[in-house]
Amino acid sequence: MNIKSFLQCLSVGVLMLCFGSISAQSQTYYVQAGATGSQNGSDWNNAYTSLPTTLVRGATYYVGSGSYPSYAFKTPDSGTSWITVKKATATDHGTSAGWQTSYSNQAVFGGLNIGPDTGEDYFIFDGQTGGGPGSWTSGYGFKIAAGPNWTGPTIGIGNSGASYKPEGNIVVRHVDVQGNNPGGAGGNTYNSTQQGVTCYWGSYNCTFSYVYIHDQCGNPFQPLGTHDFVFEYMYIGPWWPENGDHTEWCYAHTDISDATPVTNVTVRFSILGNIPGAAVTGGLIMTVNNLYIYGNVFYNPLGNQWPYCTGGLIGNQARGFGTQNAYIYNNTFINTLGNNGSAPGYTANCVDKGIVFGFQVDGGLNINIFNNLYYLSVGLSYGNVANHDYNENVNLQNQLSSLGSITEPNGATNSVNPFVDYANYNFSPVSNTPPGMNLGPPYNVDMFGNTRTTWTRGAIEYVGGGVVNGNPSLQVTPGSLALGTILSGGSKTGSFTVKNVGGGTLSGTASVGSPFSIVSGGSYNLSSNQSQTVTMAFNPTSAGSYSQSVTLTGGGGASVGLTGSATNPPVNPSIQVMPGSIAFGTVLSGGSQTGGLTVKNVGGGTLSGTASVGSPFSIVSGGSYNLSSNQSQTVTMAFNPTSAGSYSQSVTLTGGGGASVGLTGSATNAPNSGGTVITNIIQGPTIAATSGILSGLLTASTVINGVLTSYFYQPLPSIGSTSGGSATYNVTITNAGNYEIQALVYTPNLSANSFLVNIDGQPQNPTMIWDIIPVTSGFEQRIVSWRGNGSAGNDQFAPKLFSLGAGSHQIIFEGLEPGTAMASFALLQIVTTIQSPSPPVAPNGLRIISSSP
Repeated sequence: MNIKSFLQCLSVGVLMLCFGSISAQSQTYYVQAGATGSQNGSDWNNAYTSLPTTLVRGATYYVGSGSYPSYAFKTPDSGTSWITVKKATATDHGTSAGWQTSYSNQAVFGGLNIGPDTGEDYFIFDGQTGGGPGSWTSGYGFKIAAGPNWTGPTIGIGNSGASYKPEGNIVVRHVDVQGNNPGGAGGNTYNSTQQGVTCYWGSYNCTFSYVYIHDQCGNPFQPLGTHDFVFEYMYIGPWWPENGDHTEWCYAHTDISDATPVTNVTVRFSILGNIPGAAVTGGLIMTVNNLYIYGNVFYNPLGNQWPYCTGGLIGNQARGFGTQNAYIYNNTFINTLGNNGSAPGYTANCVDKGIVFGFQVDGGLNINIFNNLYYLSVGLSYGNVANHDYNENVNLQNQLSSLGSITEPNGATNSVNPFVDYANYNFSPVSNTPPGMNLGPPYNVDMFGNTRTTWTRGAIEYVGGGVVNGNPSLQVTPGSLALGTILSGGSKTGSFTVKNVGGGTLSGTASVGSPFSIVSGGSYNLSSNQSQTVTMAFNPTSAGSYSQSVTLTGGGGASVGLTGSATNPPVNPSIQVMPGSIAFGTVLSGGSQTGGLTVKNVGGGTLSGTASVGSPFSIVSGGSYNLSSNQSQTVTMAFNPTSAGSYSQSVTLTGGGGASVGLTGSATNAPNSGGTVITNIIQGPTIAATSGILSGLLTASTVINGVLTSYFYQPLPSIGSTSGGSATYNVTITNAGNYEIQALVYTPNLSANSFLVNIDGQPQNPTMIWDIIPVTSGFEQRIVSWRGNGSAGNDQFAPKLFSLGAGSHQIIFEGLEPGTAMASFALLQIVTTIQSPSPPVAPNGLRIISSSP
């Protein structure tokens, strides 16, 4: 496995491990400071006044506004059942019974200790709002504010004692973490043990997202002897480190006995800086195996002390392990005024130290520093790191010879402020840099969600449409195409995009060996930022597995791997019918609705047969067929109900092994005054498939309709609902009614085309299987159905209509077959009304000429 594939798998793995299964029948409780009533947590009228000491596994606790004491999460595990504590908001607060608008204001806790004893895992603490670009320091639903005599971490995970009591599977997001030294005023307990977030010995699988850490004396975040941690969308500062002790942003090192290194740590999409106090040690001391630091901004307002020394701004501590496999990509460093002995106001105890990447040898290897941007920095040194390139230096100061050479084969220098308004934290580039290295996912997205197409150096991708100076550079997406399995003698096409992400004109050609061929776009002349589609075809003449590479010339060149396989068609005719079921909806009795299906001979010889169906359905056309191999024909049916009711029949198709297609429909009687039945479909918000609580599923990303989109897929063999992966989503319905589920899915073949689906209950196999027929070509939108008493490809309930009341609901998808994938879904409310006819309009100018006596 190459290193890019490894990083992609690692990123997916860490995120997947942070979520497990959740109880299908989750309970909901309510907490509101100062609440009256019975205080049993049943609704807002009877809310708990604080979080109970022991929580219910599988439950969700909504927390209203106000002040709460510090909380220690001590609920023992129950399998992999999660507990969710979330801030109540105007749009997500569970029941409306007793709800008041003021309850949506911030909730403040005096501290948070997660799992002081062993076996208190699977915990989500979610403030729901605040943080990230546009609101780095505001809008947080939860705040943890350490008291004046608080001496430990504001948020602690695990146990700090000599006895290991690790905790895992912890998610903390949208939280303001305030230390006990606001504004650096002093007067409170003031020592380096008062950290922001500390994860003690052996803790694992934890994610911290949208967290604002400030006004601490000690380390803002500190993973000790832990593994699989993600820190993202964090803002650190202001921060008042104590002089003379470890006061780095992050101090990650081995366990308490120096026996186990920290492994798999990601720091991304964050702003780190604003350190007004004095400090003497490094910025990020990361004695870590598998370290990923990308998409961050390291910014210290001009005149503030920058805390690094022998450990470097980013480096490691010599503890017998060193740092191995570090990837420091696409970060921005601003105003890093190092202690090089010449900057006024700085001590000289770190003479000749600039932006030091201080990775000591001590077992360290494979340190990679690419695509970073340095601005107004005093000195730059890469220390012992040899593998660095594509970095850009803007207005470097006092670059002393003792710092060593920083020359790179593809490095760049500049003298112009590259940012829109960095003093006010707008770090977007005003123009593009020369293209950096294409590092692939997960590094191909910046903190705003912009896909890196030109690989702007620094944290934020340039999206202003400017032209990059320099030579043409070729970018190809995607990097490989799998064309699946087709019949020999058949054909299937695929495409990819070539783009000039450099300057000048990119001229070149695309070529590939048999049985693949270039159909269109095989030559290109592209100006800067211009792109073109190249279409190729797979034309196998015999059964087998095939692979080739498309070779693309110009701009440094590239290649696209192609795979495909072919099978020989059966000698005898074989019938294939699509779709497997048809829902005609609701019509007026006496009315008519038509629908069609396609019958195809996927075998050899000639497929001869007929289609027939019982009343009130009928065959309109295409009821008999004689089809050669790969030939198809449309069969059209009509639904003609003569009275109100619900109807179902099956179309029987003969020949080639036979097949059937389920038909459903319903009819209503027209009102006495006449009228028209109108069905409206109201689509709810689209929900990303990877945003749920995932267990046993893998995630990946691909381009769908021009947008890089994440999806999950089932990696396991077809072993049923008890062992397949699951995805769980908690949603709130405003309007009671009938709903369908529409999902963006990928089903590559008939052996990978089903999920189990249900709302507010565990899906049951086989009645709640969703057979997705026909299979898709890429990702397509499909409506959920249920097999019921039907069969594979002939679901009884197509579509499946869910009757939902207003309030909270839980949607559960379970995997059945490997390779079946889902990118997103939405609830569709089905509203049927009868529109009364308008009364007749009186004629204008009517006069009585005469009347009979």
